[in-house]
Amino acid sequence: MKIINRFLAVLALCLLPLPAAGEPYWIKILNYHEIFPESWMQSTDPKLNRFTKPSDRLLIVTAENLEKQIEYVSRNYKLVTMTDFAEHLEKKQAYEQNVVIITFDGADETIYKYAYPILKKYKAPATLFLHINSMKFDKTAMKWAMVEEMHEGGLIDIESHSISHPHMNRKKANETEEAYEARIRKELADSKALIEEKLKKKVECFAYPYGGYNATVMRLLKETGYKTAVTVQWDKNTIDSNPYALKRRGISGARSLEQFIELFKKKFKDDTREYAD
Repeated sequence: MKIINRFLAVLALCLLPLPAAGEPYWIKILNYHEIFPESWMQSTDPKLNRFTKPSDRLLIVTAENLEKQIEYVSRNYKLVTMTDFAEHLEKKQAYEQNVVIITFDGADETIYKYAYPILKKYKAPATLFLHINSMKFDKTAMKWAMVEEMHEGGLIDIESHSISHPHMNRKKANETEEAYEARIRKELADSKALIEEKLKKKVECFAYPYGGYNATVMRLLKETGYKTAVTVQWDKNTIDSNPYALKRRGISGARSLEQFIELFKKKFKDDTREYAD
């Protein structure tokens, strides 16, 4: 039996898709927000369904669809966290197959209630970019105990999505360059420090709120100890990508499984933005 299992493992490696000649394996990053059961989405009860407008549902993927998507990527690609990718980028260490990174933005409680059990079922690692003020002021947000449980489970990599979720590439009215830099630095440093204090881990990855960034923000990220940051523009990443401008695709609830699979099959660059988180 051991010989057969070894043979099957070797055969599986041989059958992995190869990149085109001279083309490195890619790393594609997916982005989710709220996850609700289909029954909740169909309900007209305001206690169950707090999203009544079609635009409110743009960031939602049903738990049923998420499971189909996680099953597909876990079966066909190597799944890693942002921390793992950051280490590969820093060392210029290429992967030996195509890679998918699952990320969640914000702090919505549905990530813990509905996404986390699915990730555990498929042993699928993922990264949660935590929005700090959401946890403080949003009644539907996770509590620290939930975040700690996911972190201690070993599958979920907890990283930063800022304190107040600002447009980081925009100055406020009459704001000086010095004041702007100080404000952005505080967003980066304080969120990093708080997560590190709560979870006793290093925080080195960042998700730009609304996808907004510029040269100043990238410099401040590096100065405050971050190694990577993700955008909301879609394209494949490679081991030679700019670590502070990594491409990522938001997955909307309107996308069918067939359309989801097309994100990995098509060869062309797709910069279409379904939303900005």
